[in-house]
Amino acid sequence: MFFDKEIIQQIVRETNRYAEQFKNAQGNLFSFRSLVRSWTPITQSEIYAVLGLFLWMGIVQKPTVGSFFWKSKVISTPGFADVISRERFELICKFLHFIENESLPTYQGPPILFKIYHVICHLNIKFQTLYLPNQNIAIDESLTLWKGCLSIR
Repeated sequence: MFFDKEIIQQIVRETNRYAEQFKNAQGNLFSFRSLVRSWTPITQSEIYAVLGLFLWMGIVQKPTVGSFFWKSKVISTPGFADVISRERFELICKFLHFIENESLPTYQGPPILFKIYHVICHLNIKFQTLYLPNQNIAIDESLTLWKGCLSIR
């Protein structure tokens, strides 16, 4: 509900655009073993899969991204390799983009949030429209372990 078709289409469009720009900037001169050579345009279902895996990675904690795709029965994470291959996941993460870089001169938000500001605005609207809090709400800041400062606050 939060990541609707509109935002997913933009992520797909910008990710594919960024991957093509990267390949063209490099002149398609990549080493034989480079994963970039195997790039194919991403689809909406792949973006949904990657976002789902990001959420799953927040629940199941492992030391590296590659460790989620280990095939050993003792230490494997069931389901990850069934959804997407490790190579494709890493490629999508490498090129994941939310906005066109050339739109910086017309950007009006905080400079530090340029790359993700559109997604933040979209999610804020979705959160406000899809969740209407009831009367009894308790917000406790002591539930968070982080005590540092945040520059965008």
